[in-house]
Amino acid sequence: MKKLALITPSNNYFQESIFPPLGLIALRSAIRQQLQLDVAILDGLKYSYETIKGIADEFDIIGLQVHSLNSKEAVSIGRKLRSYKRKVMIGGPEVTISRNLNWASDAFDLAVLGHISKNVIMSIDELLTNKIREPKIVIGHNQFSGRIDYSRLDLKTYWSRSQQTGREYRHAPVISHLGCTFRNHTKGGCSFCADVSNISAMRNLDDLTHEVWQLYSMYDVKSFFCVGENLAQEYMYHILKPHLFPKDISWSFFARASEITPKTVLLLKAFGVREIRLGVESGDSQILAAISKGENLNSIENAIRLLDSSGVTTTASFVLGLPGESHLSLQKTVNLAKKWSQIYSNLFVSVSIVMPIPGSRIGKLADVEAGDGVTTDHQKDFIMRFTNISWQNLMQAAEEISSLPRSVDPATTMVDAPWRRSVNETKWKTAPYVRCA
Repeated sequence: MKKLALITPSNNYFQESIFPPLGLIALRSAIRQQLQLDVAILDGLKYSYETIKGIADEFDIIGLQVHSLNSKEAVSIGRKLRSYKRKVMIGGPEVTISRNLNWASDAFDLAVLGHISKNVIMSIDELLTNKIREPKIVIGHNQFSGRIDYSRLDLKTYWSRSQQTGREYRHAPVISHLGCTFRNHTKGGCSFCADVSNISAMRNLDDLTHEVWQLYSMYDVKSFFCVGENLAQEYMYHILKPHLFPKDISWSFFARASEITPKTVLLLKAFGVREIRLGVESGDSQILAAISKGENLNSIENAIRLLDSSGVTTTASFVLGLPGESHLSLQKTVNLAKKWSQIYSNLFVSVSIVMPIPGSRIGKLADVEAGDGVTTDHQKDFIMRFTNISWQNLMQAAEEISSLPRSVDPATTMVDAPWRRSVNETKWKTAPYVRCA
């Protein structure tokens, strides 16, 4: 029987995730269910000759998850594996937003654009049975469907990492919804976000309920981090039904401040929501307007106030170095983070440095294309060209915010990765990857 590995390559900014690779777990489930094939997940793979040779010896087909931070590493791994006569498929945000895949030439046999769907699984089957002779590109449907199988996962490794953040709980991500309704309404959304899905969509509630109970019963998971994008009010009323889920669990969602009302706060509280993550971005109103945030500081603080008074934690994220950033706007952001931290006892803050990722309007402004492998050099170039501050000014402001008593690492992986506070060296850093399943 042929063996398949799904891999998340590491990158220069790699800090081991405290969340397992949910996208690969979902793909593994679909492959196992429809092709009756066992699949291994290798997370955070660090490139070395010995590691890649070992993978080539063990597996016949390898899938690589590609995003803006690891695209160079992923392409190198793909080319090396193909030199060993192994079949390689690539997918992920960087692949989906590409207008062409010249940057990945010779690195893949199958490229998947979009989400998991039946035609994607059929193409993987063609790869397994050697029916694909030339590199093929397949486009998956936008809406994710299917039930995720969470059996046989190594979650303890991720939980041990979470202890380094000061949040020691058994947690796991689940897909509750995909896409941003704000982006739908505005045909673009915030200028620093990449659009990798044409429309937002709600997961099937039966599938979500089954997955939560599976994680709860198999691994004693008590805290769920819902991925996707912002939880709009219409989604809240669809998902937040306490009688369907275990009683002793808590939840974390992304949301927009405009969706937080007294009514929705009561609903969130009753459902067991522990945390809402809000994107504040800047303490300067003009910056917010320039990035098409669609919200103002008053509406954002009102949402924080409502959540704080109800006992729900808010994690407010700030992005430094947005277009037009000045010494004044930067100081406003630092002052606002400090002020809110003093006023609201249930508020946590996180800070990121803007990243001009492909697929975003900021990325287009900076002439960054898919496959460029966004680095700190791209960030520094962006700061020099489109702001009125220096990199040193930016780092000083980031340090001020991150030194606040309730500061946490950023929640996302795309916008923030080059600015992430270092985690103490621990034994897992020497491993070439985590064999998640």
